[in-house]
Amino acid sequence: MTTAHEDEVRSALGASDPITTLRALAIELAGRGLAQREVESAFETVASELSAAGREEEAGFVLEVLDMMAEWYAGGRPID
Repeated sequence: MTTAHEDEVRSALGASDPITTLRALAIELAGRGLAQREVESAFETVASELSAAGREEEAGFVLEVLDMMAEWYAGGRPID
């Protein structure tokens, strides 16, 4: 079952600069009050789907933003 947040991640992949758009989406989702796990889960699900479909470049974009999130959340710090 897909979630609205996962749909937003998929939609952001269509932007002319997907990494910047995905990063902005991660910040926006956190700003809406989603917990770290919820934000990461939406991105992880989409990355897994893309990888399974052989869409490695797009999966890489999502994984790059997941890496950025890991830094943002380091030490329990919320992304800003």
